[in-house]
Amino acid sequence: MKKDTLYEVKSTKECIAYIENAGLSIHDDDPNLSIKSKSGVIYVLPNGEVVLVPSNFDLDYPGIIFKNKSAFEHYAARDFFPIGEDNMTWFERYNKQIRQFRKSPEFYSKALKTLDITLPFKNAEEIKSAFLKVQSFIASTNPKDFSFERVHIIYSFGLAVTNYFIDYKGYKLLLKKGYENYNPITNIEIEKEGMVKDVLYTCLIYIETCSPDSLKVFVRSLNLN
Repeated sequence: MKKDTLYEVKSTKECIAYIENAGLSIHDDDPNLSIKSKSGVIYVLPNGEVVLVPSNFDLDYPGIIFKNKSAFEHYAARDFFPIGEDNMTWFERYNKQIRQFRKSPEFYSKALKTLDITLPFKNAEEIKSAFLKVQSFIASTNPKDFSFERVHIIYSFGLAVTNYFIDYKGYKLLLKKGYENYNPITNIEIEKEGMVKDVLYTCLIYIETCSPDSLKVFVRSLNLN
């Protein structure tokens, strides 16, 4: 670690080796230190460095070596750990934008405009047409090469559909805080008369299916008509 940096991101496998080279084992975590997600294990090394790894010990997932306890506590207080965008899920990377999507629709509309989709949706037929455009795009891409772009297009469509249910069907928006291993995310649901829908998850399931009946099942699942 460079002297002028507060932390260094490595794989959990590398962090465990680092911990063991310092004379500790994975059982020597500090019970007095924790993160808000409760999904991290923290070690204080003899040289004062602090190491954070996920509690599931996923060897490929990022761990973080902090220069000292103060550096760790700084990020723990912020409730956000700098693991790098490439290591973040869509919900993790865009947590702030997701919480504000009703006020700032350009966050998701920009992606859909690249598929010639006009927003906002005003009826079910517009949603069905957009569903097929998104599904066609997903089918034409390589999952490994464009995985994050694929997810962004699908969830952008989901946010637009969520807005439709709120604006035209009388649903109430529910924002629920959750966590990935370290960082906070916002899960979105809508509710009306006790019926709760997770539109984003529904979009992900049926768009990626790319089966001939996926649109029909999607419409039925959301009771879109």
